[in-house]
Amino acid sequence: MKIEVTANKEVEPGIHKGVISDVTYRVEPYEYTDVHIEMSPGVVVKAGYPTNINPVSNLGRLLIRFGAKLVVGQELDPNQILVGKKCVLQTTNEEKGGITYCKVLAPSVCPE
Repeated sequence: MKIEVTANKEVEPGIHKGVISDVTYRVEPYEYTDVHIEMSPGVVVKAGYPTNINPVSNLGRLLIRFGAKLVVGQELDPNQILVGKKCVLQTTNEEKGGITYCKVLAPSVCPE
C-alpha cells in the first residue's frame, strides 16, 4: 500500500469550532476513549478521556454536556451521543521530543 506524503497542518492555539466525526477506543497504555473532531477538511484533532462513565469522570461530564442522562447500571454508546455534533474546543501547542503538536484541552469540548 502506498501512502501520500502530506504537509503538516498546523492548528493555532485558541478556541475553535468543529464537528465530532468519530469515537475510538484504545487500551494501551491505559483504557482511553478518543473523540475525533474535524475542524476543517483534512484537519482532525483528538481529545482523549479515560474510559470511565460516571457523573464526575471527564467522559461522563462530556456526555452530560451533549445531553446524555447518566443512570447507574445503564449502558451508553458514546458514538450515538457524540458523532455528528457541532462543538467548540480549546487547543494549546505542546512540545515533545523537539516536535510541537496541537493538544486539545479535553474539558473544553462542549456543544456549539
